[in-house]
Amino acid sequence: MSVQYSVPHRGSKSSNAVVKLVLQRPNKQLKSIQKQLCASAKDLASQLSKISTLVDEVQLQLLREGERTRGEENDVSEMQKDWRAISKLHTTYLKDLRTMAVSGPVTIDDFLCEFTDYMCSASDTIEMKREEAQKYSNHLLSETKQTNDGMRNFISLAQNVRGFRACWADSNSYSISVDSKCASIIEKLESITNVRPSNDVAAMLDNVSFPGVESASMTILPSQYATQLYKLLEGERTSKVETLRKQSDATPVNVLSVFLGVCLMLIKDLNAVDEAIQCHTGNRQLGVLKAKLGIVYSSYSSMSDALKVFSRVLAGVTPNDSKSRDGKPMERFKKWCILLLKRD
Repeated sequence: MSVQYSVPHRGSKSSNAVVKLVLQRPNKQLKSIQKQLCASAKDLASQLSKISTLVDEVQLQLLREGERTRGEENDVSEMQKDWRAISKLHTTYLKDLRTMAVSGPVTIDDFLCEFTDYMCSASDTIEMKREEAQKYSNHLLSETKQTNDGMRNFISLAQNVRGFRACWADSNSYSISVDSKCASIIEKLESITNVRPSNDVAAMLDNVSFPGVESASMTILPSQYATQLYKLLEGERTSKVETLRKQSDATPVNVLSVFLGVCLMLIKDLNAVDEAIQCHTGNRQLGVLKAKLGIVYSSYSSMSDALKVFSRVLAGVTPNDSKSRDGKPMERFKKWCILLLKRD
């Protein structure tokens, strides 16, 4: 039985060429980008681990100071109490981040394996599939609350440390070393949660076709790889970025929130897919759209790998060499593109 797609497409030689090109890319540019995405995720987790080390060092230093001045009249014990509260919050929030990182690949797997298979199946009409897509988006939206709450809590850590510094700055027991470590904690937190992208990257983020996983990937990738991914996805639209580059106002972004916000990525991309289906009516346009969807599909597989690397580093486990879940999603990606070709 031939597969009936929700997007009708008679096909053309030009669209065939575009989709065939996508089939070759996973072993070249996409593979290189995937490797760098995992490296960036590892670096992000390492930054969080360094913050954890600093939090522990402050607590240990205050503990030693308390032992050294035992019996003397000072306020070290109160200072220790305040920092223990911050340390406990940090531990709790860090566990929450790792939970998000662990659940992210599960959500992506559901999208790649279950939802996508249904959308490409012969069952149901395009209207029924759009209705199902809306239900799926509503479910994802309800799941974003956990991520939002977790990120708000984590961001509040910087304010807690600032409060600690302000409270104890005039104390004779407050050492320069402790203050320096507190300043480093704040700086490292803000380097993750308040990052201003370059004008080039900001322009690409403003003009990318699929503002979910592609934007998230470009946010954490070094600018060189972000540009490669953008050009891979947008092709001829790249020149538009050159025109808009100087006009972009680079708004600070929370890299951690963008990276861990898998549900929001999917919501944005599902909306983008629905809009693109309605706008791309010509044969060649549909062929290009299919090629872009192939890249988006592959990017979600790469994002899943990156999230796994992130969660392992946070857990203190050496991440395995990144492979897209033993290659199965990439095989599914290739199968999907091949099925699209057969439809032509």
